[in-house]
Amino acid sequence: MSTSGKQRFIIAGLGNRGRDSFARALLSFPDRGLPEFKQKAEIVAFVDINPERARVANEVLGTRIPVFAGLAEAASKHPADWAIITTNDNTHADICVEALRRGMSVIVDKPLATSVWECERIVAASREAGRQVVVGHNMRYNEHMFQMARMVRSGAIGKVQQVESGEVLDLTHGGSYFHRWHSEFSKSSGLLNHKCCHQLDIINWVIDDRPVGVSAMGDRTYFVPRPDLKAGPRCSQCAIAKQCPHYCNIDVSYPGGRPEDEKRLRRMYVDVEHVDGFIRDACVFSDRNTINDHEVLNIRYAGGVLGSFSLMTFAPREYNYFYFTGTEGRLEYSVVFEPNEKLDDNRSGAETGFFANEGKPQIRLLHKDGKVEFINVKRLHKGYGHGGADVKLIASVLGVPIEGVDPIQRATPEQARNAVAIADMAARSIAGGGRYVAIEETGRDRPPLPPSARRKG
Repeated sequence: MSTSGKQRFIIAGLGNRGRDSFARALLSFPDRGLPEFKQKAEIVAFVDINPERARVANEVLGTRIPVFAGLAEAASKHPADWAIITTNDNTHADICVEALRRGMSVIVDKPLATSVWECERIVAASREAGRQVVVGHNMRYNEHMFQMARMVRSGAIGKVQQVESGEVLDLTHGGSYFHRWHSEFSKSSGLLNHKCCHQLDIINWVIDDRPVGVSAMGDRTYFVPRPDLKAGPRCSQCAIAKQCPHYCNIDVSYPGGRPEDEKRLRRMYVDVEHVDGFIRDACVFSDRNTINDHEVLNIRYAGGVLGSFSLMTFAPREYNYFYFTGTEGRLEYSVVFEPNEKLDDNRSGAETGFFANEGKPQIRLLHKDGKVEFINVKRLHKGYGHGGADVKLIASVLGVPIEGVDPIQRATPEQARNAVAIADMAARSIAGGGRYVAIEETGRDRPPLPPSARRKG
């Protein structure tokens, strides 16, 4: 703890998530953080393998926070209470363990890691160091998710028997992952892990159970090489870019009209890519992709619940759904779209946490006698990132009282490991032709590449 009484933070990873969702919140930027946050927290260092990107973050934030290439050097010069980790998924384990061994508690963005094996390293280091690990499963702070958890756990549908759920991404959001590092299995372990760990964690959390086995199938059939399109290697070098539904406009400026937001993507990525080689606007139809673009799986839980889950990355509209059926009824969460709604052209939601064209959430309780009850849910802080979830997660860490926060919403590393475990078992099942994979097969190594990764197209 610093002499000022504030919690001291180091942020590792200065992309949009580290800078906007966490740094801006701690600095009490409007629509990101509360005024109380700045009274309780201070950022003492930035860490990024690309120091030029961290420099741009300082420009955007209007700060002069010291920048380091590694956590060890940052912590030695600027001791901290917390490390916030928003780096590539495959680096989480090493950085978490380093931070914990240096006496820091950790906030690590979801997913916890890319395998059960790496998650176990983090859990063990946390216990050995006696420090906290808080995982950024911010979807738990969504009021509809919390309402479902309370209802199911209180017995509103009796003993849960079956769960059906899915994540349906639209062409823009789904395609955004194929522009970036996420499309490399070695860095993300696929979207079932990187993206759907949110939904998988919600299932585990609502029914308060742990997965013990998975059988799955998956493939990549849409985001494959398309020589017929005559596309360029990246959107900024492509003659058909502006006609493509996946176009990433690297010259876009962020809203607000501030000079520091002018062409921010170009300044964050293109202007500094000579340092680390990261291409932000790579063509989604590239042969570098090694993850699946759709997957389906069945899950068995320790308590006997059976679940099914599906991932789709190229749908016309975006939504997710959760259906819980028990011995006394059924609880359904879905979204409703207005048929004549005018669509907005917002292509930044995947990174900023502000999505256009979202449907209206709805929870229905189907009683055993067939009657249907619609459950009213009060939305809170929805002007903040991810519908208010981001600000509530940080408030819970800093101990700032805020409506809509409950202790059970905080994701422990053990719970986050269970979400990763489903993706880990699914990857092994897909690699094995859909065979059933038990949890005991995980924990020793990373899951194998999907068969689609070995195909060119």
